Amino acid sequence: MTARTHAGAGLFATIRRRIEPLTPFFGLAIFAVALWVLRRELTAVSWEEVRGALEAIPALRILGALGLTALSFAILTGHDRLALRYAGVALSRGRSAFGSFVGYAFSQSLGFPVFTGGAIRYRIYGSWGVAASDVWRIVGFCALGFWVGFLMLTGLLLVVAPPAAGIESLLPGGAEGLAPAARILGLLLLVPLVAYLVLGRLRSEPIELGGVRVDLPRPGLALRQMGLGLIDWTVAGTVLFVLLPEGHGLALTHFLLLYAIAQTAGVVSHVPGGLGVFELVLVLFLPAELGEGAILASLLAWRAVYFLTPLLAATGALAFFEYRSRRAVVDRAVGAFGRGMSAVSPVLLAGGTFLGGVVLLVSGSLPAAPAYLTWIDGFLPEAILEISHFVGSLVGAALLVLSWGLLQRLDAAYQMTLGLLLLGAVLSLLRGFEIIPALTLLVLFATLLPARRQFFRQSSLTREPFSPGWIAMIGMVLLGAAWMGSLAYGTDAFSGDLWWSFSLGGDASRFMRGTTGAAGLLMIAGALRLLRPAVPPELLRPPRPLPPEIPKILEGTGRASAMLVHTGDKALLLSKSGESFLMYAVEGRSWVALGDPIGPVEEWEELIWRFRKLAFVHRGWPVFYQVRPESLTLYLDAGLSLLKLGEEGRVPLTGLSLEGGRWKDLRQSMNRAEREGIEFQILGPSEVRDVLPRLREVSDHWLDSRNAREKGFSLGAFGADYLTRTPVGVARKGDEILGFVNVLAPGVRREISADLMRYRPDAMKGVMEYLFAHLFLYGRDQGYEYFSMGMAPLSGLDSRPLAPLWNRFGTAIFRHGEHFYNFQGLRAYKEKFNPEWQPRYLACPGGLALPRILTNVGTLIGGGVRGITGR
Repeated sequence: MTARTHAGAGLFATIRRRIEPLTPFFGLAIFAVALWVLRRELTAVSWEEVRGALEAIPALRILGALGLTALSFAILTGHDRLALRYAGVALSRGRSAFGSFVGYAFSQSLGFPVFTGGAIRYRIYGSWGVAASDVWRIVGFCALGFWVGFLMLTGLLLVVAPPAAGIESLLPGGAEGLAPAARILGLLLLVPLVAYLVLGRLRSEPIELGGVRVDLPRPGLALRQMGLGLIDWTVAGTVLFVLLPEGHGLALTHFLLLYAIAQTAGVVSHVPGGLGVFELVLVLFLPAELGEGAILASLLAWRAVYFLTPLLAATGALAFFEYRSRRAVVDRAVGAFGRGMSAVSPVLLAGGTFLGGVVLLVSGSLPAAPAYLTWIDGFLPEAILEISHFVGSLVGAALLVLSWGLLQRLDAAYQMTLGLLLLGAVLSLLRGFEIIPALTLLVLFATLLPARRQFFRQSSLTREPFSPGWIAMIGMVLLGAAWMGSLAYGTDAFSGDLWWSFSLGGDASRFMRGTTGAAGLLMIAGALRLLRPAVPPELLRPPRPLPPEIPKILEGTGRASAMLVHTGDKALLLSKSGESFLMYAVEGRSWVALGDPIGPVEEWEELIWRFRKLAFVHRGWPVFYQVRPESLTLYLDAGLSLLKLGEEGRVPLTGLSLEGGRWKDLRQSMNRAEREGIEFQILGPSEVRDVLPRLREVSDHWLDSRNAREKGFSLGAFGADYLTRTPVGVARKGDEILGFVNVLAPGVRREISADLMRYRPDAMKGVMEYLFAHLFLYGRDQGYEYFSMGMAPLSGLDSRPLAPLWNRFGTAIFRHGEHFYNFQGLRAYKEKFNPEWQPRYLACPGGLALPRILTNVGTLIGGGVRGITGR
């Protein structure tokens, strides 16, 4: 690859990074334009007309649409079955159907299917042992199925049934003689499908798309995908077709073509569910004689049947799945009702709270029932109605903001949300006896109440940055509520005369004041975040000197790796109490913490979440390298995935004796060294300073002889500041130093280890074994329980056929990767010291980010890209 190609790729990556955060706002802009055009097209339509048309839809048609919706989602499960076969994953039909239904219900309603449906599938399939890489192959195959189905449907319809006769009902101005052009266009749309089949037949190697290698399915699988996509699109379009007003006169084939175009426009717009964009296309191109109010009513009914109903069912199913997944833990913690509720994922609770805010804002945009206004006349003061309406809109806006705080598991957000849900329910009854909104908020309150332990973070709401997608969603809700009000009250809703008009029938005035108040509250919330203090730069670089709290923390920890804080190449994140810390470094977009937090265990959870937030603020990925088994649940609760890195060897020191057959080789190394006049000595910091030049000489010879370079992050590098802060064990012969190790000895005498282990190439064979033997005895005499031999990367991974792909891949490298790194040799060398092995893990975001994260971690440890494959 040429330098120019590298430069072009780098420029493309930079542009993509800059544009990526703006993508949700492009969707917001398209949504706003769609609403504006749609409102202009519906100028003559009133809310009463739409409501009347909704009530006029026959119940039989609603039932038919519900049946077709169930059939559509049953067909969609076939995509996952094919995707599982494509990925080579064995999973039962029931499990794949569950994952498919929940994934599609969320992705079709919320948009961004790769991320929404992908995250749901990753959560569900991952819990059943499907590797992250396989999940994303499944998601990619299903996403491709959407476009394959679109090309099949539109291509075949244009070829077989071109909209020539009666085209004037679809296109303004008519289109005589369009049939030949339509057939040519249809054939062109089918060409990519033919190429798809041919490539799958002729090409066995993966193709590269955007830097990702993709395996093409074989023709048999691809043909099934095409057929399933065609049936799926046909049934999905028929759901709306049966809800259209009577007498529309449209052929199903012509309507399906229009439906496919509208759906594609919605997907391309990046608006969740294509909301507004899909409706605009159909309002523009469906026959005007149907009546715009009746068309809008059909679209609202379709949204309720095909989107809202499956979404509610999927939410309940996912909540039950979460409960079943954690039932063993939950059963020990809470009572019967709490068992079901406290296991509900904070993601679902945050989504429910957001929905509660939407319900309050939309219901506040619509007129109150006349019967209710008549009933309260003379019963309640008019001021109660005005205040409840205005405050209800403020509560709705506040719930949109607080839902993000729940997603971040903030204690303050939890407390405030509970209060506002109750208040919102009361206000819904006061401002219009709105039973459904009130019940919705009360159900959310009951669901959230027993989940107290899920929200533990003590953090300011104003310091939690919104994601661009969340900001765009809030903007869409506010615009949608304002649009509903304009539909209900016409352009007079924004007349200045109504601002200060107070009357029992003043629904338009109340809508305008409530919407303005909600918008003002959201603007204030946004301003508070914009004005929050920037992250101090000292959090992004290694502190020099170390903070005064660090020595005390090191005295109180028993973890040897904590002493690597002295290497000076890692930044620190201290807990609020100053009694614990994380050390980390940044490479690319990866914010990599070394191991678990250091300090009291009860502070770990908060530190993990603070670090996660810090990475998020800088659009990075939070990564925890070499975490221990006892802390894994903390990282799972933080929404991270786990990969086994390898196993750490630990030599028990309590009662250690080098007698016996298993220590025979070590005793021989010690005896040989002593016969040659070699002595072992532990040097303190002042003594180390005196011999630094000689230690430097040994280190340089060792590096040169191995053609190696200094490493970093989880390994120390030779430096005066580092070595003079730890004891150093040396093997010396007279005044000559043959080898040395620096000793990582924390204050609590639980675990001791060594970092730099270097010797002269001409030193006695077995000098390192001699040093290790004396270190074992030194650690035992000092009262330490274990000597850590460090991690053997990729060892101890399961390679059975049903093991995760990462495990099988890691095992293959462990066995056959000696050209890059001596994995097996390192494990075999450490086995000589009879260690006990304990697994170590990487906690990080999964999915497509994983390869880059692994590269970033390797670069950090290797001291650069070249060091990744260096010995």
